[in-house]
Amino acid sequence: MLIEKLKNDSLNILYTAAYLRVIQTFWDKRGFPIDDEPGIIGSLYQLGLFYPNGNVREPHFYPKANEFGEKVKESINLFENFNKKDFIQLIR
Repeated sequence: MLIEKLKNDSLNILYTAAYLRVIQTFWDKRGFPIDDEPGIIGSLYQLGLFYPNGNVREPHFYPKANEFGEKVKESINLFENFNKKDFIQLIR
């Protein structure tokens, strides 16, 4: 049943948003706020909160974005630098 919900484009974004919040809260409650670190959040989203063996990925000092996290940061920068004029030209 969950798999079917995740295949639904209008629902899977809600699950993704909830999971991102879980990741942020997990790190924050352990003293490592990452709300303003989209590269770290993206990396953790890709990796998951658990290792393949089931052990928890514990928060730590000086986390670094992986390749996926770097792409998240690049995408956010592109979006932030994309101005309204460019958008109007794009849709015409």
